[in-house]
Amino acid sequence: MASRERPWSRPVRFCRPEATGRNPYLVELAMRCEDLGSPMDARTACFTPVSVRYLAPYLLTIMVGCQWSAAGYNADGVKLYQQGNSHAAYQRFQQALQSDPRNSDGYYNIAAAYHRASLSPRNEKGLEYAEDLYHRCLDLSPDHTECYRGLSSLLVQSGRTDSAFRLLEGWAQRSPQSSDARIELARMNEELGKVDQAERHLVAALDVDTRNPRAWAALGRLRERRGEYAQALSNYRQAYQLNSYQSGVNDRIASLQRELFTGNQTDYSFGTRIASPQPPNLPR
Repeated sequence: MASRERPWSRPVRFCRPEATGRNPYLVELAMRCEDLGSPMDARTACFTPVSVRYLAPYLLTIMVGCQWSAAGYNADGVKLYQQGNSHAAYQRFQQALQSDPRNSDGYYNIAAAYHRASLSPRNEKGLEYAEDLYHRCLDLSPDHTECYRGLSSLLVQSGRTDSAFRLLEGWAQRSPQSSDARIELARMNEELGKVDQAERHLVAALDVDTRNPRAWAALGRLRERRGEYAQALSNYRQAYQLNSYQSGVNDRIASLQRELFTGNQTDYSFGTRIASPQPPNLPR
């Protein structure tokens, strides 16, 4: 997957590109570090740049002498971002790339931050830049689930739903043993109201990996929405047995158990989604 160069319409200020060596992407990032006032300082940004499954091992990273690893910089950047310090977070993600120019999570984190900050108010140049960085992330890590999720969401938000489906379908074809690719296709279909197709992709994900807790939780959610409460409860229990830390799963089990025992079954539309961290709502 080739990355693409997109020019910005206004000149950018120079910010210590010598620290980045010869990597053109790092030079580009360095040249934009003083431009953060537009997308990165937007206080309406609501996206957590990296998922919990990436954060957990990063928190165990230690410094060797005075140098952090790319994982350590990413972890520190995530914490700063969650605290609302987007400028400092961006600097940590940039330092991660300076430490390891092939670190896909560093590109993903910066892309995700630009993406979310460029949605409100809408900044087309920021979205184009985020798209380029998502592609760079996938160049380095062709099965980066969070990056596929972010890029497919950006494509839909830009009116390119067909391109988003082609992106995810291509991933599924290139990685036939990836259950995550099928889960992301299910998420996209569900967000667009195509529930039957979503269920088909989740069943395919479980055919690939019967022990995928995300697939079981997502299947439980679809069946709960359709009123198939006993089957949904079974799916949620399976998800919980495989991963007791999935957000919302234990609450759904408790709620369904109460409803099934009392016989007062209602239609649930709880707010969790198939994957975490969550992309913004897609148009239906």
